[in-house]
Amino acid sequence: SAEGRRGGPHLYSTGGYLDPSWVNRTFWKAGRAQTSGLMVLGDGVAYGMEVYDSRSRETVFRPGANAYRLRCIPLKPSPDDKSASRKRRRRGPAVQWEQHLAIRVTAMVRAGGTIFVAGSPDVVDADDPHAAWEGRLGGVLAALSADDGGKLARYPLPAPPAWDGMGVAGARLLLSTRDGSVVCFRGD
Repeated sequence: SAEGRRGGPHLYSTGGYLDPSWVNRTFWKAGRAQTSGLMVLGDGVAYGMEVYDSRSRETVFRPGANAYRLRCIPLKPSPDDKSASRKRRRRGPAVQWEQHLAIRVTAMVRAGGTIFVAGSPDVVDADDPHAAWEGRLGGVLAALSADDGGKLARYPLPAPPAWDGMGVAGARLLLSTRDGSVVCFRGD
């Protein structure tokens, strides 16, 4: 069961929490929710990054093609799911909402009604195809509504974030970047 001993969902990753790899056959999971990238929990839902359309070994990822999607997935079945086919139940719950992001998200946190994601821009420059991946194009921080995935704000960063290097405390968002800096955003 994915429920923890204290009644809350148990979040786990088959690749390990410290593994920044995106592989179509490894995933993050909480309850019935499953994605190929980072995941954070909300009230009865999980917010997770998805890159792959399937878990098939033939699945191919194409950078710069709007492949990164932030999904809001219910942790428990809705009354409608009980009448769903066996095939639908095996695939997992229906996604409540999905937002395409032009960001290779490597850090994510939920603060109240806002989901913050940060990473490298998902672009491929013909003259330097690895520039974004290797951090030469800086980073991006985006704020999205936890209710519907609506885009609230977007900020450039001097460097991409360190893997899972973001936290919220005292109305401040703290972000550790791959160049060794710590960036602080204050909420008003």
